[in-house]
Amino acid sequence: MDISRNLVVHSPLPVDEVLDELIRVIGAKRGAVLTAPPGAGKTTRVPSAILDSKIIGDQNVWVLEPRRLAARLSAQRVAEERGVPVGGEVGYQVRFESRMSERTRIAFLTEGLLNRRIEADPTLEGVGAVIIDEFHERSIHAELALGFLSEIRATLRPELIVVVMSATIDAAPIARFIGGDVVRSEGRLFPVEIFHDERPDDRRLEDRVGSAVRRVLTTNDDGGDVLVFLPGVGEIQRAKSIVEPLVGDRADVVLLYGDLDPAKQDAAVRRGTKRKIVLSTNVAETSLTIPGVTTVIDSGLVKTLRHDAGRGMDSLVLTRTSRASADQRAGRAGRIGPGRAFRMWTASEHRSLEPFDRPEIERVDLAGVVLSVLGWADRDPRSFAFFEPPPAAGIERALEVLRALGAVERGRYALTRRGRALLGLPVHPRVGAVLLSAKAEGAGRRGALVAAMLGERDVMRRSQRPPTSSSDVLDRVELIEELERSGFSSSLAERIGVDVNAARMVCRSRDQLGRLIGVGTGADSGRSERSDEVITRALLAGYADRVAKRRDRGERVRLVGGRGAKLAPESAVREAELLVAVDVEDKPGQAESLVRVASAVSRDDLGKLGLVEEKRARWNAAREAAEGVIETRFLDLVLDERTDPTPDLGALSELLAEKAALEPERILSLDAKAQALLSRVAFARRHAPESEIPEVSPVALVRVLARGRRSVAELRKADVMAAVFELLGGRRSTLESVAPERLEVPTGSRISLSYESDVPVLSVRLQEVFGWAETPKIGRGRVAVRMELLSPSYRPVQVTQDLRSFWNTTYQEVRRELRAKYPKHAWPEDPWTAPPQKKGRSQK
Repeated sequence: MDISRNLVVHSPLPVDEVLDELIRVIGAKRGAVLTAPPGAGKTTRVPSAILDSKIIGDQNVWVLEPRRLAARLSAQRVAEERGVPVGGEVGYQVRFESRMSERTRIAFLTEGLLNRRIEADPTLEGVGAVIIDEFHERSIHAELALGFLSEIRATLRPELIVVVMSATIDAAPIARFIGGDVVRSEGRLFPVEIFHDERPDDRRLEDRVGSAVRRVLTTNDDGGDVLVFLPGVGEIQRAKSIVEPLVGDRADVVLLYGDLDPAKQDAAVRRGTKRKIVLSTNVAETSLTIPGVTTVIDSGLVKTLRHDAGRGMDSLVLTRTSRASADQRAGRAGRIGPGRAFRMWTASEHRSLEPFDRPEIERVDLAGVVLSVLGWADRDPRSFAFFEPPPAAGIERALEVLRALGAVERGRYALTRRGRALLGLPVHPRVGAVLLSAKAEGAGRRGALVAAMLGERDVMRRSQRPPTSSSDVLDRVELIEELERSGFSSSLAERIGVDVNAARMVCRSRDQLGRLIGVGTGADSGRSERSDEVITRALLAGYADRVAKRRDRGERVRLVGGRGAKLAPESAVREAELLVAVDVEDKPGQAESLVRVASAVSRDDLGKLGLVEEKRARWNAAREAAEGVIETRFLDLVLDERTDPTPDLGALSELLAEKAALEPERILSLDAKAQALLSRVAFARRHAPESEIPEVSPVALVRVLARGRRSVAELRKADVMAAVFELLGGRRSTLESVAPERLEVPTGSRISLSYESDVPVLSVRLQEVFGWAETPKIGRGRVAVRMELLSPSYRPVQVTQDLRSFWNTTYQEVRRELRAKYPKHAWPEDPWTAPPQKKGRSQK
């Protein structure tokens, strides 16, 4: 069956050639992966093909899109092709906007909305097919949706059709995951000539964009539209200020990004009569096509979500694009004819780019994902049907956050009543906790504004007014409300340093959240001391683990967890000792984090959440002594401490031992006798391990000596030898047999052994060992003693570990020297039979 003929309006697209094959595959397998390059028509043609094939009967097709703009424009294009109005047979639903009705058969939804619909209706009643578009972007919501659909098909709806579509992806693993086949559309792209910068350029991004536009307009210009990829709205606005004067009336400079007014978005993607230069975020990279584009300028930059441990949430971070993404962008220039792509980086830099973008599931906070999974089924989230499981550490961290918020039961993988309430809110669980807390205390509308502000990009451009409170959050709330009362006056926004578009988005989000929690959208009652207190407590409900204490009268603070940070110069929290750090920025290469948004809190506020008072030992470095204190903490953050009149002596001794063990040699100052004993122990342990002589190291010694003591001064007065013998215990006699302190020589003298070197040394007068044939051995006969043979004046004359060899070979030479030097002493010719002498004897 030729599916494409069922379209009312039909202009051939590359994907049309594989639609019949796709329908056959999903009819047999109920699943397929369709790969097709950008512009092949997969987003607009596949939903209609499935619906018109009757393979799903009278059920509906849902299409998951990664962006609001793509969902809305795709719905408009499909409706146009089918000759129907948007909101009828073809509709869409995105944040803040819905064009759907009971007649809608093809629905384009953004990712988050689709997942919430699945959570609300696990059977997906009335839905016959779900298409996940642009899966190569690997967004967290697409991953979650694919997992949900996999579990639905395995348990409730085996007949449900799932189609995954992508421009660039390894399709085979996904096809295996959904139990389908791969269908490929080759597409028809014209060649695109790639240009790289000749050398790195460290100028401002907007100046570099201006140079690239000038190059396009003066180098073999084909007169087509130009698409410029930039990382964010701020970069777009700054680039516009450079490009507009540059092009003059030769072209219209238009903007394109997700939060732009829909009418302006439509104008940006609609073919006009005048040449256009489109300054766009990566919304134009996939999912939608801008007709007339023959040239692409690529900044090579993108803002991606990364888990920000400082905020406990995700933040947009400026990063380099991947090679795959750069290829996608360049391909936009080859849709209607040969094109050009100007990359604002060198060919060498291009080779160093990552080949593909990392999946979001590997780099973002998973608290919201885990909350959704637990809402789906009370079980370990690691058992959920993820296409590629997220890092185990990320799941564990998410569980810790959710338990701290009171959303997950302790010891179980089950949501609490509060967790169920958080599940119904389209915000991060932390922000949801702030909102629910404010509502519980009768400040739901203001709480909704705070929650919206925390979930959206910061409204502040610069600080223009002195703070009116000790809360950056409350000061922002006041500015937004003032701007809203003015009708979002641009001049007022400029005077007070607020981004008017960001403030407008915050207010829309506030109204949405207000409706969800059942509070009105009328004017707020205004700021009051009580409402400020409520909001402070609400912030603690979501950010208790971000409480900080000022270190001194300055700007430095210490956060829960022990991390140091510094308050931003523009922060309103200038005097408060305690604060909650809502937005903490970690900057590469800087030891301290930067607290950008904070709010003062009181000790009473923390007391309502629970303070811990505990006796503990504290080290006084100046006195080198352990002291007893009573410590008051919030979580692990010390609020204050006072002297303990009745300290735990055992705890003090343990702390002394711990500190002394860091530099025991300095503290012990061992005398020669003690050091000799330690050397004997070390020798015995090394050469006779079976003797099981315990370790008697300086560290072990200070641990014994610290018992019942508090200070280093007391430690230095202790009896070290007694501590050594205590450590040896019943092995003291074993030590003497393995590593004797002294050895008896033939004269009967007991001579001390030295264990300072690797081999023990016996220093003895030569005359005392006449007749001694064998070198003595210790260490259970394993180590021959090094004999240091001395003259009558106790000077070394020979060192040997082989006494027999000495007598046989070297003695006669030594004898001649000694006879000459000590003529009054006896130096027998035969040392084997001569009696040993304790004292030198005159010759007769």
